[in-house]
Amino acid sequence: MAVMSAGRITGLFLIMGAVLVLVMIFLRPGSILVEPQAGGSMAAFVEALAKYSTLTHVTSLLGALGLFMMFFGFYGIRRALGDQTSGDPLARFGILLLTFAIFCSGYRAG
Repeated sequence: MAVMSAGRITGLFLIMGAVLVLVMIFLRPGSILVEPQAGGSMAAFVEALAKYSTLTHVTSLLGALGLFMMFFGFYGIRRALGDQTSGDPLARFGILLLTFAIFCSGYRAG
């Protein structure tokens, strides 16, 4: 088995994390693919979440996993850039936003 470099693993996690988050957003009940709720009816949205409770838990868990994968990818990019480059503040800001998104995702999942 070939050994992958840290840069490849970082890039792979960044790409796979983003794809995983998008797929879980599409599959979340009441969102886009599974019993979509047009018009913004909160009661219908909560009813769809309760009806497909197992799918709700799975999409929330895998969505958070995707965010953690993206966090690892951004952290690897920041570490590779070093502290002396002009891209370091942008990478740090991306890590801060992903940390906030992970906490919000956990709060949303309840």
